[in-house]
Amino acid sequence: MTGDFPPCAIGNGKPVALTFDDGPNPGCTNRLLDLLATCRVTATFCVVGSSIRCPGGARVLRRISDEGHLIVNHSNDFADLARLPAHEIAHRLLLTNSLIREALGADLDVTMFRAPNGSWGTGGRVAEVAASLGMAPLGLGRVIYDWRDEWQDACRLTANLRAALTPGAVVLAHDGGGDRTATVEAFERVLGNLDDGWTFVRPTPSRQPVSRSAHGSVAPVRGPARPQSR
Repeated sequence: MTGDFPPCAIGNGKPVALTFDDGPNPGCTNRLLDLLATCRVTATFCVVGSSIRCPGGARVLRRISDEGHLIVNHSNDFADLARLPAHEIAHRLLLTNSLIREALGADLDVTMFRAPNGSWGTGGRVAEVAASLGMAPLGLGRVIYDWRDEWQDACRLTANLRAALTPGAVVLAHDGGGDRTATVEAFERVLGNLDDGWTFVRPTPSRQPVSRSAHGSVAPVRGPARPQSR
């Protein structure tokens, strides 16, 4: 079991929040942004400092901001923060915020942080560091498993995405950290064919940790949580 801070989507009709991790990625993120603009959907991008520094990363981040999407801190790299001392966690989060603001040329107030691999540490201590820096913890939500090599197929990810899209859900997908072509294709198939009543909102974070099984069910935390890599 691993501790998490399960988010939710709150709004009219059938609210859902789409979140994308590990970008910005000049190829796949731009394709996603084109799709979101066409469908008039806003989303949340959990960005990684090292991705911002990659060629074209800062330009894509500016587009994310200019088109009205929410930017969330996803640390500077993919290190397991639960294994690091508090001062090193804070350094990585502050560095990422600095890279975001430098890329945007503006003093953006970054209000949420999502831990890489959902690794919050015993008692949620990574979340405590983030909170001390003014950022609420954004948990994993409903995943579509697009980080797994065996799921790199647009048809399978389309089925996963349709299953994850439920009212009140926060959906976690990836626009970076690898080739996300299949992920983009899944969203292209689903977003253009949704029935009426869906509203796309920003995620609402939770400050109450729960324990999450490998299948995504949740139960109150009753003891120390061990991070689970994904």
